[in-house]
Amino acid sequence: MHQISLEGEVSAKGDGLQLDFAFEPNDYRLKANIDSAIAEGSIPFDDAEMALKGIYADVDYRHDEKQLKFSDIQGTFLVGKPFRAEEYQFSSHHILIKHLQDPDIDVDIAIKDDDEEIFRLVASSKS
Repeated sequence: MHQISLEGEVSAKGDGLQLDFAFEPNDYRLKANIDSAIAEGSIPFDDAEMALKGIYADVDYRHDEKQLKFSDIQGTFLVGKPFRAEEYQFSSHHILIKHLQDPDIDVDIAIKDDDEEIFRLVASSKS
Protein backbone atom coordinates (compact mmCIF):
# COMPACT_ATOMS: atom_id res chain seq x y z
CA MET A 1 0.00 0.00 0.00
CA HIS A 2 1.27 3.48 -0.88
CA GLN A 3 2.12 5.72 2.10
CA ILE A 4 0.55 9.17 2.30
CA SER A 5 1.65 11.71 4.92
CA LEU A 6 -1.15 13.57 6.67
CA GLU A 7 -0.11 16.31 9.07
CA GLY A 8 -2.45 18.39 11.21
CA GLU A 9 -3.84 19.13 14.65
CA VAL A 10 -5.46 16.07 16.21
CA SER A 11 -7.99 16.38 19.02
CA ALA A 12 -9.99 13.72 20.83
CA LYS A 13 -13.77 13.73 20.61
CA GLY A 14 -16.58 11.43 21.70
CA ASP A 15 -14.97 8.40 23.35
CA GLY A 16 -11.46 9.81 22.72
CA LEU A 17 -8.58 7.36 23.00
CA GLN A 18 -9.08 3.93 24.51
CA LEU A 19 -5.84 1.98 24.79
CA ASP A 20 -5.31 -1.42 26.39
CA PHE A 21 -1.72 -2.61 26.09
CA ALA A 22 -0.56 -5.69 28.02
CA PHE A 23 2.70 -7.60 27.96
CA GLU A 24 2.45 -11.37 28.09
CA PRO A 25 5.30 -13.92 28.14
CA ASN A 26 7.05 -13.57 24.75
CA ASP A 27 4.14 -11.56 23.34
CA TYR A 28 1.85 -8.59 23.88
CA ARG A 29 -1.81 -7.70 23.47
CA LEU A 30 -3.04 -4.41 22.05
CA LYS A 31 -6.54 -3.02 21.85
CA ALA A 32 -6.99 0.53 20.62
CA ASN A 33 -9.94 2.66 19.60
CA ILE A 34 -9.54 6.29 18.60
CA ASP A 35 -12.34 8.80 18.08
CA SER A 36 -10.80 12.10 16.97
CA ALA A 37 -10.80 15.01 14.55
CA ILE A 38 -8.03 16.45 12.40
CA ALA A 39 -7.95 20.21 11.77
CA GLU A 40 -5.64 22.32 9.60
CA GLY A 41 -4.40 19.12 7.98
CA SER A 42 -2.23 18.92 4.89
CA ILE A 43 -1.12 16.27 2.41
CA PRO A 44 1.63 17.22 -0.05
CA PHE A 45 1.97 15.41 -3.37
CA ASP A 46 5.37 16.89 -4.24
CA ASP A 47 6.03 14.84 -7.40
CA ALA A 48 2.68 15.83 -8.90
CA GLU A 49 2.60 19.57 -7.98
CA MET A 50 -0.58 19.06 -5.97
CA ALA A 51 -1.53 19.37 -2.32
CA LEU A 52 -4.48 19.20 0.01
CA LYS A 53 -4.52 22.00 2.61
CA GLY A 54 -6.81 23.14 5.39
CA ILE A 55 -8.16 19.62 5.83
CA TYR A 56 -10.77 18.94 8.48
CA ALA A 57 -11.93 15.36 9.05
CA ASP A 58 -13.41 13.12 11.69
CA VAL A 59 -11.21 10.07 12.30
CA ASP A 60 -12.30 6.72 13.71
CA TYR A 61 -9.77 3.91 14.23
CA ARG A 62 -10.72 0.43 15.48
CA HIS A 63 -7.70 -1.81 16.06
CA ASP A 64 -9.68 -5.04 16.60
CA GLU A 65 -11.55 -4.50 13.34
CA LYS A 66 -8.37 -3.32 11.53
CA GLN A 67 -10.39 -0.34 10.30
CA LEU A 68 -9.59 3.33 9.75
CA LYS A 69 -12.35 5.73 8.72
CA PHE A 70 -12.16 9.41 7.76
CA SER A 71 -15.54 11.12 7.43
CA ASP A 72 -17.01 14.57 6.80
CA ILE A 73 -13.78 15.63 5.09
CA GLN A 74 -13.33 19.20 3.85
CA GLY A 75 -10.34 21.11 2.56
CA THR A 76 -8.71 22.87 -0.36
CA PHE A 77 -7.17 21.03 -3.31
CA LEU A 78 -4.24 22.95 -4.83
CA VAL A 79 -2.96 22.17 -8.34
CA GLY A 80 0.15 23.79 -9.83
CA LYS A 81 3.33 25.42 -8.67
CA PRO A 82 3.45 27.27 -5.33
CA PHE A 83 2.09 30.85 -5.48
CA ARG A 84 0.47 30.06 -8.87
CA ALA A 85 -1.73 27.11 -7.89
CA GLU A 86 -5.38 26.79 -8.80
CA GLU A 87 -7.64 26.23 -5.77
CA TYR A 88 -10.62 23.89 -5.64
CA GLN A 89 -12.94 22.75 -2.86
CA PHE A 90 -12.24 19.20 -1.72
CA SER A 91 -14.85 17.20 0.16
CA SER A 92 -15.51 13.61 0.97
CA HIS A 93 -18.35 11.85 2.69
CA HIS A 94 -15.92 9.12 3.76
CA ILE A 95 -12.72 7.24 3.13
CA LEU A 96 -12.92 3.81 4.76
CA ILE A 97 -9.96 1.43 4.90
CA LYS A 98 -10.63 -2.07 6.25
CA HIS A 99 -8.05 -4.83 6.83
CA LEU A 100 -5.12 -2.41 6.98
CA GLN A 101 -2.46 -4.97 5.96
CA ASP A 102 -4.32 -6.03 2.78
CA PRO A 103 -6.86 -3.23 2.51
CA ASP A 104 -10.39 -3.01 1.25
CA ILE A 105 -11.09 0.62 0.45
CA ASP A 106 -14.42 2.47 0.13
CA VAL A 107 -14.33 6.17 -0.90
CA ASP A 108 -16.66 8.99 -1.91
CA ILE A 109 -14.63 12.08 -2.92
CA ALA A 110 -15.64 15.28 -4.74
CA ILE A 111 -13.73 18.27 -6.11
CA LYS A 112 -15.65 21.46 -6.83
CA ASP A 113 -14.94 24.76 -8.54
CA ASP A 114 -17.17 27.21 -6.66
CA ASP A 115 -20.42 25.21 -6.37
CA GLU A 116 -19.96 23.15 -9.55
CA GLU A 117 -18.74 19.60 -9.08
CA ILE A 118 -15.92 18.96 -11.57
CA PHE A 119 -14.77 15.56 -10.32
CA ARG A 120 -16.34 12.82 -8.23
CA LEU A 121 -14.95 9.42 -7.30
CA VAL A 122 -17.16 6.81 -5.65
CA ALA A 123 -15.34 3.51 -5.50
CA SER A 124 -14.66 0.43 -3.45
CA SER A 125 -12.19 -2.40 -3.66
CA LYS A 126 -12.02 -5.85 -2.13
CA SER A 127 -8.77 -7.67 -1.49
